[in-house]
Amino acid sequence: MTRLIQRWNILTTLATVLLAFLALGTSSALAQASNAGTITGSVVDAQGGLIPNTTIILMDPETKTTRTTVTSKEGQFVLSNVQPGTYNITAATPGFATDNIAGLVVSVGTQTTANFKMSVGAANQTIEVQASNADIQTMNATTGTTVDAALVESLPAIGRDVATFTTMQPGTTPGGNVAGTTVDQTTFMLDG
Repeated sequence: MTRLIQRWNILTTLATVLLAFLALGTSSALAQASNAGTITGSVVDAQGGLIPNTTIILMDPETKTTRTTVTSKEGQFVLSNVQPGTYNITAATPGFATDNIAGLVVSVGTQTTANFKMSVGAANQTIEVQASNADIQTMNATTGTTVDAALVESLPAIGRDVATFTTMQPGTTPGGNVAGTTVDQTTFMLDG
């Protein structure tokens, strides 16, 4: 009878440990999902020299909320967990004209690049640059696209099946392979 109780205790301990490992694995998998984007960039002078300790201000023109960071000693900065939207971003440092990028678009799960090339000038002098969508993804190997609801509504497929729409994205084969991967290495997520 004691032996049976000992075996029962061992089995319940093993089951508890197994459930703990499963719970940890699930939480780390959920933590990988992202509903925000990242902005990275660098600040250089007219000759290409890096400018450290530059104040970077990200402003949402609709809500007038701001986020501030400072460039590293290599003149680089990262703003993570930026909600999707259109922003104005400014770089300011003493001895240089303030540089501004208007209309910087941040999408879900992407890295947006905002590089500044500052010229010598007074702090009250502002140089404005329009944002371009020629971003290079260097933070990770993911390829993603955010699709507007109007595009989904205008799908040519019968029943507007989003799965067929994914094959129309750049870098996707008719078989569902994305950027040279196999089908089992591809994930499509639909929100809403």
